[in-house]
Amino acid sequence: MADAILVLNAGSSSLKFSTFLVKDGKLESSLRGQAEGLYTSPHFLARDAAGKTLSETRWKEGEALGHDEEQRS
Repeated sequence: MADAILVLNAGSSSLKFSTFLVKDGKLESSLRGQAEGLYTSPHFLARDAAGKTLSETRWKEGEALGHDEEQRS
């Protein structure tokens, strides 16, 4: 199992994240992304270290995903 570091940056309506693998004592970026517009127009995006999009989801305009709202699937 590889050692890894997860970095989170939580804002008022977004969450940004990055992961780094520890290889030979050095950090290598492996994944980064964000969930933004959580209360207005939610959008999730994750990219690998080369910038290739791994996952992207957009929800309907006006659909709030904040913890104060009732969650719908």
